[in-house]
Amino acid sequence: MLMNSVFIEKPLLPGREAALCAVSEEAEDVIADLEKRGISVLGVRRADNLPEPICSHADLQVLPLGKDLVAVNEQQTGLIASLEEEGFRVIRVGEFGKEYPWDCRLNLLPLDDRLMGNIRVIPQEILFLGGFSAVNVRQGYTRCSSVLIDSNTVITDDTSIGETLLNFAKYSVIMKQKEILLDGYDHGFIGGTCGKISDTALAFAGRIPGSEFGELLKSTLEGLGVSFCELGDSSLRDIGGIVPLKQRKE
Repeated sequence: MLMNSVFIEKPLLPGREAALCAVSEEAEDVIADLEKRGISVLGVRRADNLPEPICSHADLQVLPLGKDLVAVNEQQTGLIASLEEEGFRVIRVGEFGKEYPWDCRLNLLPLDDRLMGNIRVIPQEILFLGGFSAVNVRQGYTRCSSVLIDSNTVITDDTSIGETLLNFAKYSVIMKQKEILLDGYDHGFIGGTCGKISDTALAFAGRIPGSEFGELLKSTLEGLGVSFCELGDSSLRDIGGIVPLKQRKE
């Protein structure tokens, strides 16, 4: 078990510097840079119940639900064992599929007591055990398409998510673009490029482009009082996000 670390109170929103994250094991450069920053990483391996290009993505397979509760793809047996060693209570989730939206069972966005996602495939056990109510959105890749800044603020590249958020949160919509790399697809999603590594900082997989999209993203973050770091030397890419799991005690 990690010393000098505690559970994160609100899912995906560390209150101090992150101590433990989950990341696709294939994002080796991102993992190396996180570890240089003193953040331990649990690698998410490839799973054969998800589409091939994204089958190791953390944001499809690991969903923190607050404090010590986390939902995980049942195929991730090694990851589950590591999480249990860290003191987590793990909800094992099955019935994934290689066809949309069944690959999105855990690609959900937690906002206080709500879970946003495709209501057809949200596991009922995580609603019950986590004390959440479901909020349906048309975009099944809900967490892929969103960056959670705080419990009231979301950056999203999907207008349907933005419209739904108008009911209970602030949000900033980043324009549609195709500059985020994702092997096997035309482009990736903004949420899959990053994750919070402290209460005020986001870490990105690769370099934010110096394009209109990149400048808008940087100015949006600056306006929200959020700093950022760029991990690795590649162009900005969707690796399935950086999922914070524990934070430092102090």
